Amino acid sequence: MDSLTVEYSKMPGRFFHRKVLNMFKIQSHSMFFDMSLNLRSTVLLNIYTAFAETATKMWSYARSLPVAKQPTRKLVIKTIRDVVDLAFILLRSKSRKKKSQGFKCAVSKIQVEWLAITAFKHILGRRQSRYREVLAWLDTRANWIEGEESKMMEQMRKLLRAEVHRVDNA
Repeated sequence: MDSLTVEYSKMPGRFFHRKVLNMFKIQSHSMFFDMSLNLRSTVLLNIYTAFAETATKMWSYARSLPVAKQPTRKLVIKTIRDVVDLAFILLRSKSRKKKSQGFKCAVSKIQVEWLAITAFKHILGRRQSRYREVLAWLDTRANWIEGEESKMMEQMRKLLRAEVHRVDNA
């Protein structure tokens, strides 16, 4: 059973940020990201799915807060950036390699960021009015990444299109 505990406090921003980072940690079991166990395409989809689940829970958490305590655009953007940084650290950490013998996850930071941006855009895009400025920032980041790594991003886009279509129609 999925549950979400919402903190109502004097510092909802701090709890929001910490809660979203922990939401990603919960989604990031090394078995799902290990390229010695999974195909590269499966690992990329698993990373995307972890970000999409985190984005969904982030949206639910924010929605549950009173209007006056909902996170600002600036806090949501900082939180997304920090989730990307955390994800890359977790995926490439030496401690994970020690715990899971033979663990291998060869993804670049730019790939991790693009997967996160794509997942957050997909989830928050359904709630456009509340997240218009965040979506504009996500679009700017996606455009920059795609300009830098267009060939690699096109391959990843094709992979995700099929998966998102499958999930949306399930």
